[in-house]
Amino acid sequence: GGILGTFLVGVFCSTDLGIFSGLGFGGDNASIGAQVKVQVIGIVATFAYTAVVSWVLLKVVDAVLGLRVDEEQETEGLDIVLHEERGYDIL
Repeated sequence: GGILGTFLVGVFCSTDLGIFSGLGFGGDNASIGAQVKVQVIGIVATFAYTAVVSWVLLKVVDAVLGLRVDEEQETEGLDIVLHEERGYDIL
């Protein structure tokens, strides 16, 4: 999965290895280096998209509901404030 899997597709799915010939690879992206470049561009684009969408969603949630509790609730403890019970019986 993830970044490593996306990157390694460019390394192992190349006609230079002689394994995957005939899978549609060819043209300008037939070499390992060219395909790795395409995969890295995809990784960077996915990271940028995810960062922007996450930032926008956090701003919307902060404007509508708020992301933080007030200082009094934070000091008291959210287990007590929200659930009226302790999460851990340490003291």
